[in-house]
Amino acid sequence: MKEMNNIAAVLTIGTEVVEGQILNRNAQWISQKLQDLGYNTTTHLSVLDSEKAILSALDFLHSAHALIVITGGLGPTSDDLTREVVSRWAGKPLKWNEASWVRIVERLTSLQVMIAEANRKQCFFPVESKIFENNKGTADGFCLTKDSIELIVLPGPPKEIEAIWNKEVEPLLVQKNLTLNKDELLIWGCLGLSESRLSEIVDEVLKDKEVRYGFRVSMPYTEVKVWISKNKTQRTFIDQMEKTISPWIYYKGLNRLTDEFNLLAQNKSIICVDFCTKGVFAKRLSSLSLAKVKVITDFNQTVYSHKELKSELVFLSKLLEGSIFGIAMNEMTGEVYFGLLENQIYKERTCKLIYKGSHPETPIRNQMAIVEQALKNYCEILNSHT
Repeated sequence: MKEMNNIAAVLTIGTEVVEGQILNRNAQWISQKLQDLGYNTTTHLSVLDSEKAILSALDFLHSAHALIVITGGLGPTSDDLTREVVSRWAGKPLKWNEASWVRIVERLTSLQVMIAEANRKQCFFPVESKIFENNKGTADGFCLTKDSIELIVLPGPPKEIEAIWNKEVEPLLVQKNLTLNKDELLIWGCLGLSESRLSEIVDEVLKDKEVRYGFRVSMPYTEVKVWISKNKTQRTFIDQMEKTISPWIYYKGLNRLTDEFNLLAQNKSIICVDFCTKGVFAKRLSSLSLAKVKVITDFNQTVYSHKELKSELVFLSKLLEGSIFGIAMNEMTGEVYFGLLENQIYKERTCKLIYKGSHPETPIRNQMAIVEQALKNYCEILNSHT
């Protein structure tokens, strides 16, 4: 393979994709799988069902990629051109494969579908190619090599791609690339800074360093993504960067707070008093798959006196024995906490949220930030009771 032997591209062939009739989820899925195997996918390209368009795409991708994964265009109809065009581009004539025809006949017969003569075109593959058996459809995939470039050609339906990938493609790539240097992807989910401000802070630490990094907004978070090798010098830069953005970090990797909270709170009861997010926290909490949720909020204009609030909480605690209490509040409404803190039983099961105030750019500046901080506090409490 090329010197840059981990650079990959995904080529999608299909007029329906280019014209926006369907969403190209295949490219996303394949890129994620390639990343797990140590490849860097640098290009996604979609083209029409056109011989000229497919040839141009292959010529373009050939110069900068060691691996090209192609999807679509392996069907039996006249506009399915992928196998013919790949054969022509690679200079490898098509050859009949009897085993593929036997599988097609058996599959269509079992489904009581009439076998058409057009299905025969799905049984031709470039010479010297490896055929991937498709147990979810009639279009087998294949792979071949041209000028040290690996081409993997797959059908378009996602279920068929997944089946062929898991059974054939992934084991093949693992075997071919046992010595491939895999970059590790590190992710920090941050909250409380705009994407532009966070970028400025990270750039200040990592600029001019040999580190590949980027940003992604996934509301309400901004994710900082860094790809690193086994270079120890890079680790030093990353540690420095993480320390710099630590006041705004809410999760690392793909373990988001909502996922952690959902797991920890399973089969538990939650009582939440929210006098500061105008119902945002209540909506977020109620959307999670919990067995029992009771939310007391001022969003419905209900005004609770200290006595009324304490009375309702005590009643609910008896009704939902063993509940985890959570109170989201700011300093102005902190007094509603009053008597519960005097009771050690309630104190151990109560989450008190106030503004941090210890950093000049504290992340608790908006409703969504308060919501995420409350979830974070909940997770700490739930962890302590497991």
